[in-house]
Amino acid sequence: MDLERMARYRALKARWKVLDQTMVVSGDPFLGHVPDYMSAAEDEEVPVKLYKLEEDDAALLAILDFPAKVYAQHQDVNLDHYLHVKRVILKDVLRTDRFLDYFKDDRNLRKVHVILMIYAMFHPGLSYSQGMNDILARFLLVFHNEMDSYWAFVEYMEHKKSDFAEDTMIKKVGIVRELVQEMDRELYDFFEETECRDYLFCHRWLLLSFKREFETEDSLRVFEVISSSYLELSTDQAMKESAREAAKLFQKDGEVC
Repeated sequence: MDLERMARYRALKARWKVLDQTMVVSGDPFLGHVPDYMSAAEDEEVPVKLYKLEEDDAALLAILDFPAKVYAQHQDVNLDHYLHVKRVILKDVLRTDRFLDYFKDDRNLRKVHVILMIYAMFHPGLSYSQGMNDILARFLLVFHNEMDSYWAFVEYMEHKKSDFAEDTMIKKVGIVRELVQEMDRELYDFFEETECRDYLFCHRWLLLSFKREFETEDSLRVFEVISSSYLELSTDQAMKESAREAAKLFQKDGEVC
């Protein structure tokens, strides 16, 4: 358990709540409407109880509270853009895997809403794009709590954010076309003859790691394999690469503080 991240998430969430509630959009009933799922009990308001912290850990968490607030205050925000993506998030939350019992529970829809809103507010460079709710849903299904899912989502997006850039996705789709040409010439020729040369049907596969093409449990396994950054490395190389990534994050956090 990372107490510093726990403290930082609480601080980010508190700042998001203040900023979100102070943004009154006159004449826009959609943005002013509070979704029904937001009335569900927020069972993670007190993470000390959720994680059953030992007394010493709870005391340390209290000490980390002030630097966490400083960290949250130093995060850049773009409120105009946030209002724009908030409209999209409100629509997408209601579309998030509602066929699963987990997301039929309003408490879990609330978690999707809160995490996506916090991420969009404090990551104005990438903010929110459609499909991120599908990615986040996987972390919630595994971790079953808000804070761990948020930080897992943040780390994932740090590595995969280029997938939401048009030029990156065009490049990946082009690679699929080349693979089909090499591995299944008959299928490739069929696509050429039917003028299906842009391979745009691959976009969702690549962006969501085949989430909607498999049953839930299978799609989680596929997601884990595709997301394994060091899959092709030896154990020694993977440990060194992981250490380099940790050093980068430590340096980045040091610059913020």
